[in-house]
Amino acid sequence: ARAVRRLVRRTAPDAIHCGKCLPDGLVGLAARFWTSIPVWTYVHGEELRLAATSRELRALTRHVLASSARVIANSGHTSRLITADWGVAPEKITVLHPGVDASLFTPAPADADVRARLGWTGRRVVLTAIGPNEPLLKWKISGPGARASLSALVAEGMRAVAVRINDSSGVAGFVLPGDRVDVLYTREGDD
Repeated sequence: ARAVRRLVRRTAPDAIHCGKCLPDGLVGLAARFWTSIPVWTYVHGEELRLAATSRELRALTRHVLASSARVIANSGHTSRLITADWGVAPEKITVLHPGVDASLFTPAPADADVRARLGWTGRRVVLTAIGPNEPLLKWKISGPGARASLSALVAEGMRAVAVRINDSSGVAGFVLPGDRVDVLYTREGDD
């Protein structure tokens, strides 16, 4: 808390931008309490879905949204959710689509020296988004000591096949959000 107060005093921002409702929005509201600087909260649709699963998360999210001077939605759909399900006035919401100009920002080629310095051996696959200056956590990247991922086990240009044994065993959790998969539907009988 003291570090946040010192930072706000030293930088004297016109607004405090929170990258998501929880926990960032709560920290922003605490800073606003000490300084009266308005808080702008960026909202992702998936965090609203998660917040709706718990009474506590729902209450905290509702408080952050209601107390923010501006709510920035990552899509028109999220904007509609914020208005319809969370009671935020449409004039308080701005839609700002996340994106990158792919002509300016492209992945760098693999660098063997950097990979060796990081201890990355073999093929590794990013399992979830990693932002700038965000720590590389082992659960975000496949490989030794990290979560298993079917995409990390399949060679470049190859495909994997899963054979259903029962309704839940399929690929046993190896297909993760963001993996690219082919879907093959088969059925029996005349239904």
